[in-house]
Amino acid sequence: MQARNGFVELYRFIAALGIALFHYEWVYMGTSCYLGHLYIFVEFFFVLSGFFLAQNCNKAAAEVSAWEYVGRQIKKLYPLYLLAVISSAWITGRLMGWGGASLPLITWQDKWEILLSYVFGWGGTVYNNGGASAYVPALLFASLILYELLRSQKRLFTAVVGPILIVCGYSRILSVCGNLSVWLQFDELITLGVVRAFAGMSVGILFSEVVMPALAKGKKPILLAVVAICTYGFVGLVLYRNYIGYSDLLFFVLLFALLITCLTLLRLPPLLNRICCYLGKLSYPIFLFHYTFLEAMKCFLPNMPYVKGILVFLTLLLVCTASLLFLKKGLHSLRIRTA
Repeated sequence: MQARNGFVELYRFIAALGIALFHYEWVYMGTSCYLGHLYIFVEFFFVLSGFFLAQNCNKAAAEVSAWEYVGRQIKKLYPLYLLAVISSAWITGRLMGWGGASLPLITWQDKWEILLSYVFGWGGTVYNNGGASAYVPALLFASLILYELLRSQKRLFTAVVGPILIVCGYSRILSVCGNLSVWLQFDELITLGVVRAFAGMSVGILFSEVVMPALAKGKKPILLAVVAICTYGFVGLVLYRNYIGYSDLLFFVLLFALLITCLTLLRLPPLLNRICCYLGKLSYPIFLFHYTFLEAMKCFLPNMPYVKGILVFLTLLLVCTASLLFLKKGLHSLRIRTA
């Protein structure tokens, strides 16, 4: 049995690239040209996280508490997160002309990010990497609450709490900000980035608990047809960008959830599955580090044409993130051998 689903991992990789390309236009080109709606792919990761949370809760709810589940998530996500926060702050500080001796000061300025608290609005930082670092603490905080609710009150959550979180959460974000591309704006008690995490993850949970059992009876050609329709919908984010309003993007959150549900029920041949799973592993470092690459490109490779800039950006990003994973795997193997 395949441990990871290559279909899901492939789309995880595509979503990460979509977010990186969205920031390419805004950060490097200075304006949105064609990809202004691709920030919605952040919701893909929230929906996917909620979907996996529900799957894991069903498997281990009796043995694993919410704190244990979140602790495992921190152990998995935090090392790269910490590396991204510190390296991004240091690189940006150097680009701003700060000397190497300023590294302790830069690290101090980033203390709330390092402590997974920046998304709660506790102080500013030297470097804000486009919301990428805010995603992780928002995800972890929402996971803690949602896992416990699903573990102890599943029927109540799927029937009442989940729908309320989705409708009220997204409605509040759109009414306050007008779009879903928001992280650090306060809404009285909490930042809207956390509200975004609760809403998106709740969508994933409900599709895992309610929709997936119904779709599990569907035949493979039907599932593939749904995947194809959803994929074309994502292409429409670019082709029909001028006709898509900010509130229309909520429809794509449902498409993400439907796509993930169908992909989970499909399987790739072993070799192709391994390739796609490797691409999926690149998604997290791409998400964390792409903004720093863009800031560096603005400094050292400015004013490149649109297409050439994209090719250079993606080449550098993919080579460096793949090298980082290779180094991480090597260090892990070395630690096992020396243990």
